[in-house]
Amino acid sequence: MAIDVINDNQKKIGEDVLKIREAVYDPDAGLYARLRVVEEERKRATKFSWLVLSVFIGSFGAYIMNLILNH
Repeated sequence: MAIDVINDNQKKIGEDVLKIREAVYDPDAGLYARLRVVEEERKRATKFSWLVLSVFIGSFGAYIMNLILNH
């Protein structure tokens, strides 16, 4: 009787481990897939930030040059 209980518990643990494994490693919806999406969004946000900063610095430089050349 105790062996049957242990056997049932091992089956439940095995099923739980499979569910956890699927939640982590699923290529479309798993944890690693979500992390990859977040990393890609972060890279895009960083590129956009550099673009905005470059435009701001370029505009400020053009404004300063315009002031210097017109006076």
